[in-house]
Amino acid sequence: MIKTLLVNILLIFIVLNVNALKKDTLTFREAAFVENKNQWPDNVLYRASISTGNLWLEPNTLTFDLQNPEDLRAIADYKNHVGIYKEKGIPFPIRVRRHIYKVHFVGANKNVNTKAYNQSVSYENYFIGRDKTKWATHVKTFQSVEYINLYKGINLKMYQKEGFLKWDFIIEAGAQASDIVLEYEGVDKLSIQAEKLIIKTSVNKIVELAPYAYQINDEGEIIDVECKFLLQGNQLRFRFPHGLNPDWKLIIDPILVFGSYSGSTSDNWGYTATFDSKGFLFAGGNAFGNGYPYTVGAMDTTFSGGSCDIVISKYDTTGTFLIYSTYLGGSKAEVPSSLIVNSNDELFIMGVTGSADFPVDSNAYDTSFNGGNAFTLTGAINFPSGSDLCITRLNSSGTQILASTYFGGTGNDGLNTSTPLLKNYADELRGEIIIDKYNNPIVVSSTLSTNLPTSLSSFQISNAGGQDGVLAKFDNNLSNLIWCSYYGGTGDDAIYSLAIDHSQDIYLTGGTNSTNLSTTAGSLHTNYQGGLTDGFIAHINANGTQILHNTYFGTAAYDQSFFIDLDKFDNAYVFGQTEDTGSTLIQNALWNMPGDGQFITKLNPQLNNILWSTTWGNGSTGCDVSPSAFMVDLCNRIYLSAWGGQTNGSWSTTNGLPISNNAFQSTTDGSDYYIMVMKDDASGLVYGSYYGGTLSSEHVDGGTSRFDHKGRIYQAVCAGCGGNSDFPTTINAHSNTNNSSNCNNGVFKFDFDIPAIVA
Repeated sequence: MIKTLLVNILLIFIVLNVNALKKDTLTFREAAFVENKNQWPDNVLYRASISTGNLWLEPNTLTFDLQNPEDLRAIADYKNHVGIYKEKGIPFPIRVRRHIYKVHFVGANKNVNTKAYNQSVSYENYFIGRDKTKWATHVKTFQSVEYINLYKGINLKMYQKEGFLKWDFIIEAGAQASDIVLEYEGVDKLSIQAEKLIIKTSVNKIVELAPYAYQINDEGEIIDVECKFLLQGNQLRFRFPHGLNPDWKLIIDPILVFGSYSGSTSDNWGYTATFDSKGFLFAGGNAFGNGYPYTVGAMDTTFSGGSCDIVISKYDTTGTFLIYSTYLGGSKAEVPSSLIVNSNDELFIMGVTGSADFPVDSNAYDTSFNGGNAFTLTGAINFPSGSDLCITRLNSSGTQILASTYFGGTGNDGLNTSTPLLKNYADELRGEIIIDKYNNPIVVSSTLSTNLPTSLSSFQISNAGGQDGVLAKFDNNLSNLIWCSYYGGTGDDAIYSLAIDHSQDIYLTGGTNSTNLSTTAGSLHTNYQGGLTDGFIAHINANGTQILHNTYFGTAAYDQSFFIDLDKFDNAYVFGQTEDTGSTLIQNALWNMPGDGQFITKLNPQLNNILWSTTWGNGSTGCDVSPSAFMVDLCNRIYLSAWGGQTNGSWSTTNGLPISNNAFQSTTDGSDYYIMVMKDDASGLVYGSYYGGTLSSEHVDGGTSRFDHKGRIYQAVCAGCGGNSDFPTTINAHSNTNNSSNCNNGVFKFDFDIPAIVA
């Protein structure tokens, strides 16, 4: 039985205005906590270098020494443009304004001990002044520090999580949370706004996020507990309006790591995002001209022509700067649909091109544009000579194309143009690229071509009629097609998503109105279920020669399955839409909303049994939002993102979607993003929140975004459309403003901070 109570606090800088909420977590610059070996005054225990100053840990006090970020930026700007500044006679901005404030632990034990954890390999040396007694060598650095018995039965642990400062009060059974009293000294103003503590200083504003809490009971279930700040003068306490169980652990607060605009001055739309092993975010969008912020040494720094080019940006882990940013395209239109990173942190881009001069590699599998019929995508992007898939691999610095190829036939490829399958805005650009364990990319999409280079041994060598799905596997250099196959029947079919199991076999999902798919005996549904469209789920062997299991999935109404993921036992989870007004898709799920239009379903690996299934939404029948990202974590919790609102049609809205007490954003204008975490057995909601501005209709123009398996989302958004700057961004973000007259590719990285529970 767990006998502790954990109260966790996250500090962030914040700017509040009418149009936007801009946040930035208080980040570590380098080492986390540095011990004092007599190089600093005796009252100092440890020092942490934070984003704009230092945090000093003392026996019963925390001292924040903060610098004005505008002054620091002015100095950095001067150093970056020193020649120009000297020519103009602009002096070096030597003044850096500072503000120091303290947090005292009132009534704490006088002789508190501390313990440091997770020592770093590196060390620091200090040779300060002439007094050798103040010199210190081999000074150790640590990732966390704990105050032992700060109050009776209460410890305080301070640590960094992914570079961000957090602190926990750990309250043992029998101890009283009411003993904790935090007294703020030296701040200009303290106030509670929207249940957050706002700390105003002369150089900035700081926020301590509302202390939402949930407890984990003896069975490992997560139980919400309401927790609020109580501010009396300059003293802060915690209160629990409905009480809590002191035998259970209490966890508080997810983290917005960063949010940013691209800063493009040309119209720039958001499509797709992914991540690498270091937690960097890659954003894929398009730009309708010059003005996208490229970086020095970028592979391509100019707009190539046509309606638009692909643009790719790689953000650092905190979103404060671009590691690289580049154009990619030919003289006609290009758009990205999916991004993935291989084991060398090299980026693969799957997109659609209409250019005969797209930058393909001389060693590419296919060096020529195959074309098709004229098509206009989302009303603004013209493919006058048809479209091919394009697949490109960039080096980790974005300065070189390592491999690049066309892929297609004489019909349009890479675009879902079937009217029955187009439920949501930009459904034309669904499809996905993933990497197998040998770094070989596998792509799925849609095609109208009847002459794709399928393998003689593939499970379906020819187009069965109309639009079919296509899946193809290449080598890492995109110079060889390992295998290729169609998927479909005599109607229209599209593959939207795929996942790889432990045997390197492939699971597919998508939409169809074909009544003669090659389903397998004993599968869940061997026949078309009815309605305008059905979803489907297929299990293909690793070399693409055989359909192992294949089933329709749906009801007598409209259904499509947009995303698939697998758990550690290779059970398949799908996320899609339905217009069934009853409970057909609700099985073994305590958390459900009959008649709502979004479903999540878990099936066994053989696709012949539903383990559980649920539908959810805003409480009224029909679809609400368009799926955008999906993931199952190591504990089988389900993560998803979706968007809704005006861009998606009059039927779509984010109003009324289920949110949790700790929602990052608890209100919506009806046209926002929505992010959710659901319990592993569909028995309840873990987290739900909106994300968006108050003026613009946030959406994506097609494509995939992703979660990593630590529960962090890397999301691309078409933000600020109409020339607005209302998308929630972090204060030190690469760009806090939409610099175009229309849209920017906004991005956000969000850490749900949900712990792994290991038996």
